[in-house]
Amino acid sequence: MSQGGLNLDAFVSQIGEFAGVLGHAEGTECQDWNSEAVDRAFGWADYVQGSAALLADDCEAAAVDRWLATQQAQHWPSSQASASTAAAAAPASRLLTVGALSGRDGAGGARGLLLRTLALNPTAPNAVAQ
Repeated sequence: MSQGGLNLDAFVSQIGEFAGVLGHAEGTECQDWNSEAVDRAFGWADYVQGSAALLADDCEAAAVDRWLATQQAQHWPSSQASASTAAAAAPASRLLTVGALSGRDGAGGARGLLLRTLALNPTAPNAVAQ
């Protein structure tokens, strides 16, 4: 399946990988991230955001969003986010849509989602602030 030079099968797989990055960013795992790990996480965010922006066909975006909803419900539950983090915002893994990932919804795209997720996590490394 391909749309405008974007392989949708690869794209949805990459979203799954990014969901894993977000899961780690929500949990205590990120406390061990060094600046290189933070750079890699933001590299994934930038890649997913750019790929999502290529998905211009609303029909294809809707199909991907339906797939994302199914995957999120079955496979990407929120990680061990603290109660205070969960109360402050919905888990990042539940916010994944083509609009949110591309930035079309005005919320900063995948990069902004990762940044907000890390900002809400008290165990996020100092490398994020740099």
